Amino acid sequence: MPHTLLESNGLLLQQILSFLPIASMIVNKEGKILYFNLMAEHLTGYSQDEVIGKPCSQLEFNDCQIPCSMLLPDGTHNPSFLEGTLHHKKGEKRSVVKGIYPLKGRHGEIIGTLEVFIDGSWTQKNSLCDKNCLKNMSTIRSGEIHLRKLIERSKNKLLGIFDEIIDGLFMIDHEYKIKAVNKTQASYLKTTPKKLIEKYCYQVVAKRENPCPTCKVSEVFLEGTTKTDFNIHLDNDEKYLKRNQNSHRYINIHYIPIKTDLGEVHNVLIYIQDISKVKELEEEVRRTENLAGLGILASGVAHEINNPLQVILSGANCLIKKSDSREIVLEFAGQIKECAEKMANIIKELSIYSQGIRDDKPWSLIKLSQVLNDSISMASHVRNMKNITIHRQYQESGQILGNAGQFQQIFVNLLINATDAMEGMGEISLETFRENDNCCVIVKDTGVGIKEENLPYIFDPFFTTKEPGKGTGLGLNIVYRLVNQYEGKIKVKTKKGQGTAFFLQFPKATLSEVKKYNHAQ
Repeated sequence: MPHTLLESNGLLLQQILSFLPIASMIVNKEGKILYFNLMAEHLTGYSQDEVIGKPCSQLEFNDCQIPCSMLLPDGTHNPSFLEGTLHHKKGEKRSVVKGIYPLKGRHGEIIGTLEVFIDGSWTQKNSLCDKNCLKNMSTIRSGEIHLRKLIERSKNKLLGIFDEIIDGLFMIDHEYKIKAVNKTQASYLKTTPKKLIEKYCYQVVAKRENPCPTCKVSEVFLEGTTKTDFNIHLDNDEKYLKRNQNSHRYINIHYIPIKTDLGEVHNVLIYIQDISKVKELEEEVRRTENLAGLGILASGVAHEINNPLQVILSGANCLIKKSDSREIVLEFAGQIKECAEKMANIIKELSIYSQGIRDDKPWSLIKLSQVLNDSISMASHVRNMKNITIHRQYQESGQILGNAGQFQQIFVNLLINATDAMEGMGEISLETFRENDNCCVIVKDTGVGIKEENLPYIFDPFFTTKEPGKGTGLGLNIVYRLVNQYEGKIKVKTKKGQGTAFFLQFPKATLSEVKKYNHAQ
């Protein structure tokens, strides 16, 4: 059939044919099938993709001729009806009643045929029906078949998407049996999806004989809400280590309820999200942040060390010139000793602070009041705090298990920010206390405060309101990341012109953790 027919009326024609209650197809002058509706798919077993563009003889009507006699110049051009047989795709023969209708072009020439056929065996089984009965039954059946085909195609499309997702997915029932699994997860387990169906997930995924103790599947079935396990470290993942020898695999596991129309959970979809690359990028950013902070600190410490060094050099020169006077020797020796002790303390503080950059440093029991005092000393090397009054209100807050250098990084950054907000003049209040099972700290200043529009962004990396060259925008981001690393919380209260207060809380070390640490010592 020339394309003009389908080009001008194609969409309308296809819509009409798709809802016809009987099997229909359009054949061109060469006997090739141009259209095949859903009822025809059902009756023959062939899909549209298998027959479009193929000769209609593929359906093997016993009376079929190529080319069709109706399409010949001297052929019969009137509608005709006949009984015949076709071969179903599965090989079986089916009797059909076929109607052939000529399709004509603008000038009356034959350009193809519309062929309709119904299952002859079905009409025989329903021979007691009148014409209206057959019409109604065929219409209902057509709708059912059409809907079933659409559902099947939608299902296949969803399964295709399911399979192509790059993260692992599998669905399990109440007994932890796998009901569906995508290619990614199957490939990771070195098998095929078909071989995993009806297997227990804990056996094939975790190599266990019973459900994993941290699995949240039972909670999802009970509560009907999504659950997630974050930042799971798989240190024995041999497959990942072969590809990335210097890295470890991290995943998030999402447990998603699949519910019936009545709201009951009948399956749980488990989505395994690989976040290893994200973790690697986070680690690179963290190193950059720490090095930037250490660089700022080093410039301040260099200035602090330079002053006592000048005193030592000057005293040493005087000793050389006036070594015969005991009193002068003792005086300069005392100054040299005092300056050397000051530099030793600065280097010690810098060493503790820099340990926070390394996660492999051993943890210790930390007392917040001591860390705050050390942080004040360290911050004073970076900023001039002579005109700042510091109020200490230390109550018993308990101990925290962690890296002392990292906690010092938290408070040094907060103290530097407070000093900058007050432009080197004002008051800083430090308060520690215990609230339930948490160790709490408040760092409050009397600075200019934070503008309300900036509050959502203060913990973002590289966000700063300082002039270019006077801030990296990493200080509060380091604070936020370290607080979260220790499963703590941080809140901020501020008012323009009246200062800012940071509230921090950390889980207190448990009695068993304290005993374990003391025993190790």
